[in-house]
Amino acid sequence: MRNHENETASGGKQVNGNEAEKTGRILRICEWFALVLTALLPVKFCSFVSTPEAVPLYRFDFASLIFVVWPITFFEIAATVLMILTAICYLLNIRKKAGVVRLPRSYMMYLSAWAILAAVSATGWLNASAEVYAAQMTDYVFGLTAYAASMTVLFCLDGERMRRFSTRALLIGTACAVYSGLRQYFIGFDELEEFLAKQAKEAGHAIVNEQFAVRVAERRVQGDFASCNTYGGFLAGMLSFAALVFWRFGNERVSPPKTSRRLFAGIALAAVGFTLIQTDSRGAFVSLFAALGLAVLCLPMKRNMRAALICAAAAGFAGLAWLIATGRGMMSMFVRFDYWQAALRMMLKHPLTGTGWGDFFHDFEVLRFWQDKEAAHTPHNMLMLFASSCGVPGLAAAAWLLWIPVYQGCRNICRMDWKKQGTIFMCVNSIALLTLFFGLQLDLGFETPAFMAAWVVISLIVLGADSRETELKKKWGYTGAAVLIAAGTAVLPKLCEHTAHEYAAARLEEALDPRFSMNLAVDYEAPPELVYQLVMKAERYAPRDPFIRASYADYLFEHGDAERAIRNMGIAISRSPQRASFYKSRARYRYFANGRKTDDAVRSDLAELRRLTPNNPEHQASDEELCQRMEK
Repeated sequence: MRNHENETASGGKQVNGNEAEKTGRILRICEWFALVLTALLPVKFCSFVSTPEAVPLYRFDFASLIFVVWPITFFEIAATVLMILTAICYLLNIRKKAGVVRLPRSYMMYLSAWAILAAVSATGWLNASAEVYAAQMTDYVFGLTAYAASMTVLFCLDGERMRRFSTRALLIGTACAVYSGLRQYFIGFDELEEFLAKQAKEAGHAIVNEQFAVRVAERRVQGDFASCNTYGGFLAGMLSFAALVFWRFGNERVSPPKTSRRLFAGIALAAVGFTLIQTDSRGAFVSLFAALGLAVLCLPMKRNMRAALICAAAAGFAGLAWLIATGRGMMSMFVRFDYWQAALRMMLKHPLTGTGWGDFFHDFEVLRFWQDKEAAHTPHNMLMLFASSCGVPGLAAAAWLLWIPVYQGCRNICRMDWKKQGTIFMCVNSIALLTLFFGLQLDLGFETPAFMAAWVVISLIVLGADSRETELKKKWGYTGAAVLIAAGTAVLPKLCEHTAHEYAAARLEEALDPRFSMNLAVDYEAPPELVYQLVMKAERYAPRDPFIRASYADYLFEHGDAERAIRNMGIAISRSPQRASFYKSRARYRYFANGRKTDDAVRSDLAELRRLTPNNPEHQASDEELCQRMEK
């Protein structure tokens, strides 16, 4: 194992045995904290951000804690606490070193890239039309940075141990994610359809919307993830990783090794591969094939062999395209290009600051080429996400963060030496890294903590192959650790406040939505006094949240108070003036408040709706036709 810390031969204070034991104990606590968090991510933190209008569930009963996905703010808080603890541990560790400290150059570059990305993400506030989006995204980027910083520091302190145990933690998380997907495939869909039918019969009406019913009918496996495509991208990245770990386990722990390693690796490939196929995610397979193709190009081989493999890869891509075209089709893949061209045009319009966090959702409606009623919240591409939201600085920071481990992964493959121990391990990890890299450019990988955690862990393993070290004076080590502690201490209260806001918003949604009632056959109505108190409590933590007022406006309108509904929707519009659905709702309120008559106020809201969504065919109808639809 490389020793990342160095003491000079002369001088240097020696700490007593008790202090060294105390430092080692704190280091082990940090390591276990990080490993448990890593193992939990693929089953507890696999929803995605960028949709603050979708409030997560905050349930604390035993069954919910076990089976329900946890809010992402919990991950952000846990990662920040972990960063503070690891920084303290690092301070205690270098305190006993004299002279200079030696640190891996690749790890330092990686940590610096994360710090730059977190700093640049703040520019997304400048043009954001809704503060709630900017707050959610900057908190999330900071949480990811805190997790990456913690893991990087731990790898610096004990690289070999962290490489070994983080591999196991990630494998445990992957195994739980695969189990969840397999259970969903063999049992979950039937149980869900039976439950929905039973509850709909008791309630006398369907309890889910049409979109959710279609997703259930498709039977696309997604495990605990919020998206089948993100789940598939995660499994594609873990496919080679899991097979390799099981191969090594069978080779080193079970006899006879030759048979055992093939058996264990085959089981891993079968389980992960079968679950991956059931996601029906085209992007996941594109990512996997692209990673394998790039790895082939990087392998040292003769020119003729390389040309043959390139032709084989091209044939494989052609076959994949044919399967996709004759299956679910290529439409959603083509739509991705529409997302990306719109993101680039947003960056060109605001090159220094971007269009702001959350405003891709609004601007895409104007810049899209493909006419459709569905709107995307993000461009489904990490590079384009930062390009559109934070401008050229965001694009450069995201590209630099991705380039550092990807370059090292390609370098590892180029320098493969089959006779050298550990070469296959590093090569397979590099392929897993490349698969996750392509997955980040095709779906919501960046917005999903579990996906990014896998990227961070495998990046650090791959970067460990770089043996170059950097010498730093102890004062710079102290400074870096102090910055991490100060940043974590300053942001942690804000993260707790964000969590309190989401909890209050979740309580409000539970009061307003009858689907949260224990008995669906009973019509549940929240008392107006309770609803108003919950609105005020939620706004105490986030006074600029437009969705609180929008939900309250819907509640007032449904209870016959159209005038107050109009006023509250106006407040929501003042907080998010680019949100087209708010104008549509207010036009509906006004239409019914006027005795089903179309006046100037209604026409004004409908005109704004058309202006904000010029490429939505449903919104381009006449005022009379739109008002007729409101009757339904």
